[in-house]
Amino acid sequence: MFYKLNPQYCGVFGRKTLYGGELTDVPAVIYRLHGEFNIYPDDELVEISRQFLGSVELAGQIKAIQPRLTGLYVDDVTITPTLDFRRNYPGKELPILKWFKITGKATVDDFGMSKDYQLVVSDRTLGVLKPKISNCQISIFEDS
Repeated sequence: MFYKLNPQYCGVFGRKTLYGGELTDVPAVIYRLHGEFNIYPDDELVEISRQFLGSVELAGQIKAIQPRLTGLYVDDVTITPTLDFRRNYPGKELPILKWFKITGKATVDDFGMSKDYQLVVSDRTLGVLKPKISNCQISIFEDS
C-alpha cells in the first residue's frame, strides 16, 4: 500500500536557491536549495514549495534500512530564519536539516512523486516516518 503525505509547510525558497527555468515551473528544477523558514518545524520531515527536508537523524535512519529505500537522494540544504521567525521564536535556532530529493515514481519506489506532485511513500517508508511526523497529513494514495 502507498500513502500520500502532506508535511508541515515551514517556509519558502530563499534567494540563494539555484534553479533552472522558472521557480514557478512544476516541478521546479533546483540545483541548490535555500529555505527561508517562517515557522519552527515541529516534525522531522517538512516541506517548502514541493521540496522536502528531513532531520539529520531521520536521514541516518533511512540510510540504515536494508534493503535500501528507493527513490530518495539526500543532499545538503541551507536554511535561514525570516524576520517573522525571529520575532515569533526569539532565541530559537533552526535545526540542521537535509534536503530529501525525491527521485522516485509513486507506487514504484519507496519515495515518489505523484502526477500532481504530491509526496507518496510505501508502507515500509511510512513505518520509519510515522513516529516523526505528528503534524503531517497522511492519506491512502489512490493513483488516478
